Amino acid sequence: MLGFTVIAGRRIVEPGTFELMVGASSNDIRLRTEVEVTGEVREEPRDWRMESVAVVRGCEGVLVRALR
Repeated sequence: MLGFTVIAGRRIVEPGTFELMVGASSNDIRLRTEVEVTGEVREEPRDWRMESVAVVRGCEGVLVRALR
């Protein structure tokens, strides 16, 4: 996860490289890639929601559904 709750109960976002996996289940991973989060370590408010905009290329024939 890019955001998580530390022992003190705060939501922290840290820079780094993270592996993103997509599949029917955790036992059936079909796509993998890495994402790079940049910037400073920051604390987010408790009601912060992790929402992102993404551009997907090279996945012809793959259904990509955005949940809101």
